[in-house]
Amino acid sequence: MPTVDYEPKVRKEVRRIKNSKSLTREDRDLLLEYKRDLEVEGLSDARIFKLLIHTRKFAERLDGKGLAGATEEDIKDLVAGVQKRDLADSTKRDYREILKRFYKWLNGGSTQIWLSG
Repeated sequence: MPTVDYEPKVRKEVRRIKNSKSLTREDRDLLLEYKRDLEVEGLSDARIFKLLIHTRKFAERLDGKGLAGATEEDIKDLVAGVQKRDLADSTKRDYREILKRFYKWLNGGSTQIWLSG
């Protein structure tokens, strides 16, 4: 059974992040640093791609506020937007976990209780 090579997809996503006009400079830098740390963890290219693409999309939905500057209310709005979409429950859970993982990384290992679940 053929497998998908995610390395080119990750490279393309990195280019998309670097060239995005929808992301703040800080978000671009954060996402690239996050990618590096995911690689250090030994995650597969497939997992890195999934985490990066969705975290970038979340950042773009913050309308320039930036991932680091987002308030609890901003993040709750992102989660509420996911919950309202016509998606499988497992996909909604994945998206919440992607946000949770990013903010846990950003905050040095701690995450907000309201983001768990």
